[in-house]
Amino acid sequence: MTRFMKLFLSFAAVSCHCGLAQELQVSYTTELQSDFKQGSNWVNLLRLDFTHSLGKHTTLQAATISTARTRAESLADDFQTFSNIEEENHPLALATLGIQQQFGHSSLFFRHPELE
Repeated sequence: MTRFMKLFLSFAAVSCHCGLAQELQVSYTTELQSDFKQGSNWVNLLRLDFTHSLGKHTTLQAATISTARTRAESLADDFQTFSNIEEENHPLALATLGIQQQFGHSSLFFRHPELE
């Protein structure tokens, strides 16, 4: 596990006991693929979204994406394949990390500089 993930999970665990507003959302998508000739493939997508209040109008936001599949090669020979979740295995890849500041009806998000 990366150093960031260890710090992130530690922060989430400690902040649970501080009584501050926070939210953790988990989204899981799975798909069984088959071409009825060569076999099958099982692909999975897990997304974790975490929001933690840092003040009245400021929140910390972080998200990870994990993809996993059971077959190394693709069943279809086209770019579209079966779905958008057919990807290499990536455990806990950082998708979003930053601070959001609310200004009336507008907001500004300061993201981590290494995320593209």
